[in-house]
Amino acid sequence: MTLNTSDVLDLSKENIKPLRQGRKAAQLKTALQAQSDPETYQQLTKQREKLEYAIRMYDGDDPLDPYYNYVIWLEQSFPTNGRENNLILLLEDILLKFKDCKKYKQDPRLIQLLIKYINVQSNPLELYQLVYNQGLGTMCSIFYKAWAEELDKMNDFKRADQIFQLGLRCHAEPINELQEAHM
Repeated sequence: MTLNTSDVLDLSKENIKPLRQGRKAAQLKTALQAQSDPETYQQLTKQREKLEYAIRMYDGDDPLDPYYNYVIWLEQSFPTNGRENNLILLLEDILLKFKDCKKYKQDPRLIQLLIKYINVQSNPLELYQLVYNQGLGTMCSIFYKAWAEELDKMNDFKRADQIFQLGLRCHAEPINELQEAHM
C-alpha cells in the first residue's frame, strides 16, 4: 500500500511542532518522507552536514547569517522537534555567542532566535524582562510583539498594552508592524 502526502501528514501531524511563521509545504513533505524513507533521510543528513560545514568555515562579515539559516532549515526539516534537531542547545550556543556583540543587539534575526528560545522556557515573562534590561532587541518590534503576546496568553491585557506602548515609545522598527499588532 502506498501512502500519498496527505496520508503521511495525517499519520504524523500530532507530532509536528507548529511554527508561528508556518511551514513550507515542500520541505514538510520531505521531512515527513524522511521519517520512513532512508534515502530521503540521507538527503536531509547531507544538507545538514553542508549547513554545519558552512558555519564552521564561514569567513565573512556576518557570522550570524549561517547560524540563522541553519536554525530556520532545522525547524522546517525536522518538524517534530525531536533529538534530530537539538534546537534548544543550538539556540543556547548561538545566543551565548552573539548576545554581547554590539552589531547584533538589535538585529531582527538574533531577536527571532532569542524569541524562539524564550518561547520554550518555563519562565518566558522573566526572560523577556531580563532581555529588555540587557538592552537586547529594544529597537525591534518583533521583541515587543512576542512579549505582549506572552502576556496576552496569560490574560494580562493591561501589561500587554503597556509593553506595546513601551515599544511604540522606543520607536521600535518596523513601527507600523507594532502599531498593527497593538490594534
